[in-house]
Amino acid sequence: MRAKLTRRGGIGVIALSGTLAAVGVGYAAIPGSDGVIHSCYNASSNPSGQLRVIDAEAGSKCSKNEKALDFNQRGLKGDTGATGATGATGATGSTGAAGAPGVSGYEIVTKTATLTNESNGFEIALGDVVACPSGKSVLGGGAKAEAWSGIIPFNADLRSSYPNGSSGWQFDFQRSDGEYFADGNQLTYTAYAICATIGS
Repeated sequence: MRAKLTRRGGIGVIALSGTLAAVGVGYAAIPGSDGVIHSCYNASSNPSGQLRVIDAEAGSKCSKNEKALDFNQRGLKGDTGATGATGATGATGSTGAAGAPGVSGYEIVTKTATLTNESNGFEIALGDVVACPSGKSVLGGGAKAEAWSGIIPFNADLRSSYPNGSSGWQFDFQRSDGEYFADGNQLTYTAYAICATIGS
């Protein structure tokens, strides 16, 4: 006996088929987890050119008369574009402030000499100046007593040490006990002046 399919029954079967198709599409992994879309195209002796997409991760495969054709959902990265033209050169900045004058030709000038007291006992100090070479300025200096000699030898101390203008160093000695120097007493000393050329 052959079953009859009524119009109402036919509509129901079609609706059911659509529902199953929708469910199948919902679970399909297209593209795959690797981002590749897998498909098959008809490659028989009389090809129709038909292309269909398959879910390879679910086990779908191409049939014997089809060949696999895979392509990425996203295309390959394009080549790097050409370097753009160099921009215009910026304006030159303003000139900075002039630096401080430099120092060059640093040297220490040393002078060793003997001073003789001829003040008839009225002077309590003996002094001298050690000078820098021409064109150089004094930056510092000092002196020290080496030996006393004379009628009554005494020890001596450096009483003062200071610049003499801009090109020399002044120093003065006095007796360690603060008394007057006796006439004819001599003091041998060594003095130092730190000199250099100051740039303009």
